[in-house]
Amino acid sequence: MIDITGYLVLSYSNCHREAWLVAHRIFPENDNPNLALGRLLHETSYENRGEKDVAIDNIKLDLVEEKKGKTIISEIKKSK
Repeated sequence: MIDITGYLVLSYSNCHREAWLVAHRIFPENDNPNLALGRLLHETSYENRGEKDVAIDNIKLDLVEEKKGKTIISEIKKSK
């Protein structure tokens, strides 16, 4: 059985082939420089804001914080 995750839905919206690969747990090479940059950004961004890497069932949120009584959920990505 395939778990439906936020990453799988995002992959499907970008490319059906990518979603198939993700669903079958086939991931890109680990030494890809773009992936290394993404990991660095994820580890160093927003260190003093909210709670990072919040897991809810099979979903993982990058950043959850409270602002003016509202819950803000953020995804950390690099800009072009």
